[in-house]
Amino acid sequence: MSTKHFLFYDADGRITAQFSAPSARYARRQGQRYALASGHESAATHYVDVATRQVRAKRTLDIDQHVEGMTITLDGIPAGVTVATNGQQAVTDGTPLVVTYDLPGTYEIRLSGHIEYLDRVEEVTVDDA
Repeated sequence: MSTKHFLFYDADGRITAQFSAPSARYARRQGQRYALASGHESAATHYVDVATRQVRAKRTLDIDQHVEGMTITLDGIPAGVTVATNGQQAVTDGTPLVVTYDLPGTYEIRLSGHIEYLDRVEEVTVDDA
């Protein structure tokens, strides 16, 4: 009997666990949402489309950044992305994000938490000149 791969997922489609079993009957016993998978998926790189129960690969965030002095503007970030930099954190609303730093230097901007997009780290250098 061949082994099948399954993903448990939450109401948003976020993958919560992976397992292998001989049939879907083992997934149904758990009483959770599940989807059939190939066995190569992970919560970091995939999610489940809850409407279709299809496993989808997360997409790369395609953002534009513009640095002007001590301020950086990030455009193209969809709503629901958690942005963390310099000890601060915010969740985007779909509008351009403007960050102003106090000191010149190179900073990391962490973009994470959106179910359909891969987490990403941007590095930005700001200068007061």
